[in-house]
Amino acid sequence: MGIGDWVRGIFGSGACIPCDQCRCDIPLTHFEKGIAVIIARKHYCRGCVAEVTRRSTGMALDLGSSSTVLLK
Repeated sequence: MGIGDWVRGIFGSGACIPCDQCRCDIPLTHFEKGIAVIIARKHYCRGCVAEVTRRSTGMALDLGSSSTVLLK
């Protein structure tokens, strides 16, 4: 939890959704701007998006699956 999360917690600046991986709060505006993403009904913050996409390069992806999303 960073200082920004702490300040938002005190002042309540906008609606947030928790990241399904690291549990930090993701402002809804991050989804609108493409900073955060939803993959297979899971919400990921900016940091976790980088981690998920970095790990996915070494995995075999099922391109026929409806839940497979390739990020570039």
